[in-house]
Formats: sequence, structure tokens, C-alpha cells
Amino acid sequence: MDDNSLMLRIVKGDRHAFRILVDRYQGPMYNFFLRSGCIPEDAEDLTQQLFIKLFSASYKTRDNATFRTFIYRMATNLLIDHTRRRGSDRLVFDSDLSGGLQDQISSGESLPDRDMEATQLQERYMRALDALPREWKIVMELRVTGELNYREIAESTGLSVPAVESILFRARERLGRELKEFRKDS
Repeated sequence: MDDNSLMLRIVKGDRHAFRILVDRYQGPMYNFFLRSGCIPEDAEDLTQQLFIKLFSASYKTRDNATFRTFIYRMATNLLIDHTRRRGSDRLVFDSDLSGGLQDQISSGESLPDRDMEATQLQERYMRALDALPREWKIVMELRVTGELNYREIAESTGLSVPAVESILFRARERLGRELKEFRKDS
């Protein structure tokens, strides 16, 4: 059964349908919070809060929205509220996001040099991500970790699709400038 159908059954009080959605989304939602800079305990709490809200949510299917967009919108709102309650606009990404960048390091170098450069690249990448505005980080997180498309990100954040495209373009551009020295072709 698809997610939208399950959610419509949950609205009618179907606990089995709720259990199925929890099983499908608990891991991805926990990882979303964790990779957004929450400590594991906060990520667990936020995931639990998300599913409590989900169970009592008023949900209607729309042709242009999916359950996945709906749950990521709820998660994004919880994350923003949590960040504000902590008295900070900072969201810090998990270092696992930088793994793909290590492939950019030239393979002609000796192994110790490559490892040191990979570590420097990862540190620079994390600092560059941390320096992005909060809204940009959330959009990047939804794209990278949530694997949402532009339309889904727009629906999850309340931004327009062109705004999402612009934010992702500017964020990638800024990250590219920060990491320019690590490129093979520079």
C-alpha cells in the first residue's frame, strides 16, 4: 500500500497503517535530524515528536503533494523550532555528507598525502557548510539526505521551485569556491 493511502487510513484511526509508516520512515527521519546537526538524543526526540504529530495530523491527499513531501515539511518545521529553542540559527551537517568529495583528490599522490588532503578537504567542506545560511542548509539537507526533488523541497519548505533552484545553485557555487584548491582540474 502506498504512503498516501496509509496516511488516509491513519486519519481514520488505523494503528496498523501507522505502524507501517513508522517502520518506513523512522530511520530516514532520524537520519535527517542527525545529519542536520542534532545530537543523537535530540534526533530521537524529534523523530518521536514527528510521529506523534503525524498520528494526529490532518492530512488530505492533493494531486501535487505526496506523503513524503508532507512528512519532510513536518520534519523541517520541527527542526527549525528545535534550532530556535536552542537559541541558535546554526545547523551543522554530519561529516558523512562529505564522503563523495574525497573522490576529487588526485590519485597520483602517495597514500599518506592523499589521506591528509582528504582530511583537510572534509574539514574545509564542513566549515563551508556550517557557514551557509540556515535556509540554505535545510534545502541542501532535503536534497542530499532526503533525496527530494526541487518540487518536493519547495512544498516541504514553502519556497517556490525557482527559489529552491536558486538556493541550491548559490550553495553549490559557494561550496565550490571554498573547495576550489582541492579540485583536480584547478
